[in-house]
Amino acid sequence: VVIAHERNMDGGDALHAALFDSQKPVLIVPVSWKPQPGQSFSRVAAGLSDSDAARRAIEAATPWLEGATDVTAIRIGDAGDPALKLEALLDDAGIAHQLHVVPRSHENLGQQLLTEAHLAGADMLVTGAYRHNQLIEWFAGGTTRHLLAKADIPLLMVR
Repeated sequence: VVIAHERNMDGGDALHAALFDSQKPVLIVPVSWKPQPGQSFSRVAAGLSDSDAARRAIEAATPWLEGATDVTAIRIGDAGDPALKLEALLDDAGIAHQLHVVPRSHENLGQQLLTEAHLAGADMLVTGAYRHNQLIEWFAGGTTRHLLAKADIPLLMVR
């Protein structure tokens, strides 16, 4: 599913339904994003977390990751973290990548993940979406809500 970032309530409802109900990968294009001539998502960052959503996102993004010239797997946390098992998905698919493990240094994980993707020069970020149910996400905010609000590069997300 490809969808532009919402500009109104109907767009927000469509984005919400795509992420929560479609069971498909959703490519979210920020309103301000303008592709460069010939741009093909050649530099992709993938956020590694210990969630099923992150695993599904990496699996769904495999065609884009295979076609990328530069893939950076980003893990915010400890090097011994269980999320690094997701790196094996990249290895098993034969996707050459750089692993970038950084300690959590920002209160907002979404902001830190977006910052790390920019530092890697990524033109797309692959990540899981909404690991908690809708009510908790609405009350607590979270990584996904921050990414949706602040991302200036396309996001490929799967719940």
